[in-house]
Amino acid sequence: MVNGGGRRSTTNDGSTTRRIDGSTDRRNPMADETRIERLLDRWEEGREAGREPTPEELCRDDPSLLDEVRRRIGALRQMDRSWFDLEETTPHGGKGASLHDDGRTIPELTGEISVEARYDDLEFVGRGGLGIVFRARDEELRRSVALKFMQAREAIDPAQRARFAIEAEITSRLDHPGVVPVYGIGSTSRGRPFYAMRYIRGADLDSAILEFHQTPNRDGVTGALARTGEPGTGTGESDTSRIRDFVTVSGRHRRLRELLGHYVSACKTIAYAHQRGVVHGDLKPHNIMLGRFGETLVVDWGQAIIVDRADVSAGSGEYTELRSDRQDSETSHSNRISPAYMSPEQARGERPGFPSDIYSLGATLFKLLAGRPAVSGNLTDLRDRVLRGDLPKPRSIDPRIPGALEAICLKAMSVDPAQRYPTAMALAQDVERFLADDPVTAYREPARDLLVRWMRRHRASVFAGFLFVAATVLLSLLTAVGLGVAARNESLARSNAEQAQLRAESHRQRNLALSAIFLSEAISNEIDLRWRILEAEATSPRLRELVAALNAAPEDADTRARLQAWLDGRAIGHREIAWKSWLVNDRSGIQQARSPVGDTIGRNFRYRDYFHARGKDLTGPELDAFDAEGSPILGGRQVHMSAVFFSDNTDTAMVAFSVPIWSGPPEEPGRSAIGLLGMTIEVGQFELPAEVRLLLVDTRNDQFEGLPGLVLHATGRNLARRDQLPPRLDGESLALAESLRRQRGGTSRMASPAREQIVPNFLDPIGGGRTLAALAPVLVQGRSDEIADTGWLVIVEDDSVSADPAASTDRSD
Repeated sequence: MVNGGGRRSTTNDGSTTRRIDGSTDRRNPMADETRIERLLDRWEEGREAGREPTPEELCRDDPSLLDEVRRRIGALRQMDRSWFDLEETTPHGGKGASLHDDGRTIPELTGEISVEARYDDLEFVGRGGLGIVFRARDEELRRSVALKFMQAREAIDPAQRARFAIEAEITSRLDHPGVVPVYGIGSTSRGRPFYAMRYIRGADLDSAILEFHQTPNRDGVTGALARTGEPGTGTGESDTSRIRDFVTVSGRHRRLRELLGHYVSACKTIAYAHQRGVVHGDLKPHNIMLGRFGETLVVDWGQAIIVDRADVSAGSGEYTELRSDRQDSETSHSNRISPAYMSPEQARGERPGFPSDIYSLGATLFKLLAGRPAVSGNLTDLRDRVLRGDLPKPRSIDPRIPGALEAICLKAMSVDPAQRYPTAMALAQDVERFLADDPVTAYREPARDLLVRWMRRHRASVFAGFLFVAATVLLSLLTAVGLGVAARNESLARSNAEQAQLRAESHRQRNLALSAIFLSEAISNEIDLRWRILEAEATSPRLRELVAALNAAPEDADTRARLQAWLDGRAIGHREIAWKSWLVNDRSGIQQARSPVGDTIGRNFRYRDYFHARGKDLTGPELDAFDAEGSPILGGRQVHMSAVFFSDNTDTAMVAFSVPIWSGPPEEPGRSAIGLLGMTIEVGQFELPAEVRLLLVDTRNDQFEGLPGLVLHATGRNLARRDQLPPRLDGESLALAESLRRQRGGTSRMASPAREQIVPNFLDPIGGGRTLAALAPVLVQGRSDEIADTGWLVIVEDDSVSADPAASTDRSD
């Protein structure tokens, strides 16, 4: 459990982080004071364990401090006697144990502490430089909380009491999911300050990093990047499941992404604190807690200070944390910080600012990647190295660390604060770019990496190109062999040439069929991507709440405005994909929001196919019959792609993708559709290659003439006209498309090209000529047959050689 200021427990097992305050030069009074404090810490730790060391044992290596240490130990004992009656015993945790001020127990606590009799069942968790932390039970709310009390030897120092109060105040006023909430502050019956806060069940980031780097992968290799993939989030798995995942490379990739996700959350928490004018001052992996259910919390604000905010922070609308009655001296920086993570400014003894926290975040990222801190050793050497910027590069420790992550780390740890990230949010966004496989601002990628990213994002095109080159090379080889044989035997050469020609034609047809398959799957992926985006967004509790409110009051302008703002945000958030508009309809079909905003808001579109999924827009009696049936939105379907319609503004062919908005989450029994979330797109907005002679055909009966085979797209031609419909595919090709759809037997993937795909004498519906062509239906993978069959057909024509109209209709394997 982490909380409070100074040195303290970072996990529930009582492990501690030691504090530092400066040079070890004995001529420096501050250094002497630091060594005395450390010796007093050792005395208290031994006292807790029942093995109290003598002053002589403590000062064996530094006898010059013996008199002062003996005097202070005596003062501590006298203070114990003056504050507490050591003969008094009190029930503890319902077990009747005696309480003594030995660093683990507090004598004046009774069965319930005197804070409105709310807390009971105290259980020791850990201790730090200022306080002792207990787990307790809130009897009123029946929950576990953490109580932090000041230690006896710190509580008599007014300065420390003031810092303790400031720590509680700053922590409580940083209202952010990444900061432990403080429930209240008070004092015991004998005046010992404490405050109550949320009890965190989990481990700190330091423990997670240690576990990650000490667990070998399948090849027995340990380290941050014994992998080649990319670095997700969540810590709710059981230990057994996590260890099982670690023995596979994919499990390590996933765990690294989880840790980086937690790191990004911590950066955003610090960005929030900076907006409030608060510098943490002691960031390190120990002070980042990972909850059991994916939470990330930055803790231990005992070294936090208030600073003047930069213009970017002051313009945020947040107010500075410091109360008007606080003096600057009360919030001055303490020297109890961790040396491995301190910035050069802190090493020089300067008052830290926002760049100091960014440096510490960079040092934390260094340990996450490399498995150890950037610097180590004795305090003097460590400070010198930090001031000089004499730090190793992460890739010098593990060459498999991605260069982009190393660049982010080193930029955050620049010796010059001006060279670091300007804000913690900018640091978080660069790590997020890495996780999203986007270029990061701190790293100029080599051309090779740019090429690899492009290939990763265009796998289908790369694969098709590879097959084309391979086929071309093979054809050339066969031709060369044929010519070589022909030189020796004319008859045999003629025979071989004929065979080579047949094989070349076979390969040409096969490649054509592969191109049709790849393009059909590319289009199906584009369709499924939009469905999945809509399905994910439709689960938003905010969307569900707004649509339910509009169902109750359809004309509520305020609710409609909030829904419009939500929809605009979702549309902007998905601008990486092509779309024409986003829309939300309520249960009755009224369009309550549209992005971009249009004059269709407020109109009823229940007659549209995208609302009822009946294959065409309804009119007159058909709409009346639909209303009378009371059918659910989309007829109960999970997703739907509408029939093709033409835009009122541009006359371009368009389709709409839509999903229901449900009244509750999937696990809620009896939930129903309360609205609809949709997205429209022009057919021409799909990413279709311009270099391929391609036709996209709708084999369904359209809603214009009730006939199948309307050509939706042809390479290099603008066919969409409301007043003059595009041509239609011939009946023979439509029958072949239906046959191919049945042959796939309910599966959504063609394992290999089929000879039935090839049409040697295909009649081009646009130009009227005949050519070699390959057909492939567009079926969406992973969907039920009813949804997977889009009714669309991809036709790829080979215009290199026009087919003979009298040619045979035999199809090649």
